[in-house]
Formats: sequence, C-alpha cells, structure tokens
Amino acid sequence: MGAVSIIKSLPGRMKAAIYNKYIIPSKERTFACEDHENIHYLFFKKKSDVLIIGLQAFNAKGPRYSYVTSLTGIKASRLYIKDDFVEKSGNYYLGRNGQYNIEADVFHLIDRFIEQTGARKLIFIGSSKGGYSAINFGLNYEGASIIAGAPQYYLGRYMQEARKFNKGLEDIVGSPVTPEKVEALNIRLKNKIYNNEKAKTQKLFIHCSTQENTYDWHAKDLISDCRQSGMAVSFDAGNYPNHADIKYYFPAYLYRVLVDEIKRRQ
Repeated sequence: MGAVSIIKSLPGRMKAAIYNKYIIPSKERTFACEDHENIHYLFFKKKSDVLIIGLQAFNAKGPRYSYVTSLTGIKASRLYIKDDFVEKSGNYYLGRNGQYNIEADVFHLIDRFIEQTGARKLIFIGSSKGGYSAINFGLNYEGASIIAGAPQYYLGRYMQEARKFNKGLEDIVGSPVTPEKVEALNIRLKNKIYNNEKAKTQKLFIHCSTQENTYDWHAKDLISDCRQSGMAVSFDAGNYPNHADIKYYFPAYLYRVLVDEIKRRQ
C-alpha cells in the first residue's frame, strides 16, 4: 500500500493532523498579482474536466483551508483558496478600502486554473463565511454549481454585529465605517443575484439548520431571492441548535452532492 493510500485510510482526526503538519505546508503556493495581494492556495490535480473551488470558513485559531481531507477521494481537481488577509477573521476575499481588489485578484486566480485544467464544470463550495464566498464567486460562471452550508447573506449587518469580524469589515469598506457603507455591503450579494444573467444555468445547494439563527436571518431570504432570479435551488434542512455544529453535518452533505454533480459530467 502506497503512502497516499495509507493516509487516506487513517481516521479523520489523524489524517487531518498529517495534512496540516506535512502535506498542506508542502503543497501551499502563492499567486501574486502585480501591485496587489499575495493569495495562498492549494491545488490537487485529477484527470477530470470538473474543478472544485473551496472557500474557507472562519477558524478561531487562524486561517485554515476547509474540507481538504474530507474530499481526498473526490474524482475532480480541487483548488482551495485561503482568506488570510485580515488576522484571524479574514475579509471574505473582498477588501480593501471599498475597492474590492482582493475579490478581483481571486477571480484572476480562479480563471487561471480554469484555463490550466481545461475545466468545463465548476463547483464552488464552502460553509458559513466560505458559503457566502462560494456564492459570491460562483454567480459569475456559466453553469456553475454552488454548495453552501449555512451561508451569511446580509454581510454588512453580520460583520458589524459579530465583533470578531469588525476589523474585516473595516478592511472591506474602509475607515470610517459608516451606516451607508455597511448597508451597501449588506445588499451587495442580493444585487448580484438579481442582476445575474447566468442564473438559469446555475444550481445552488444549501444546507442549513432551521433551528439556528442563520436560517431566519440569512438563508431563508437567500433561498427565496435565488429562486426568484431563476436559479435552481435545493435546500437541505438540518435540525441542530448551534451554527458551529455545521462542521458535524455539512461534510457528509457536501460529499454526497459533489459525487452526484461529478457523475452528471460522466
């Protein structure tokens, strides 16, 4: 049995520890945009015309790639992008100072790997912060599938109310943070959804517990708006009380939907 097969066969926590200590540091690369930011990423190549783009969730210990070890068996190339632009909180791959230059640079990175892999099918994935980001980037691509777990929707309000994201909010909209700037960010994704000419070619898969605040405050309106825009939306309702518990429920849903979406390409 080869080293890769042995690692894949290990229990989840042990496999994650090996990846975090050895594999991820050795595979992490930097994408440098002239006069802009350095973007850190991981890329796992497979012989496939499907490219998965993974956006990270918030981690209290600092920026970490999400859903790397849990998707090692997936038969598609995977590009994971790190949001380490603002200390621990990140800035949702948006900043800086109202210019959204990081967002533009991330689009350049994604487009480079679409060209490099010859991908004909794109699948954007992420939960919570990563879920918002998966939708934000996925909306721009014809025929994209988006798999999001408990994503935020009204981002300005959310980042202002959650103290851990205050620095990230200031980085995105610029200082001083005014009510007008917060509201503009709050409805930014909604405006993109309603002005999305590619909506009828795209699919959105959302998992969220109806027992936690994300559903009533964000997901319910997001689902409604995406359906009204013409996008095909599938909703998987969880039944657990805490937003943080998504880490126990979303991975299995993510894997199941990914396998199904990849099979559709065969």
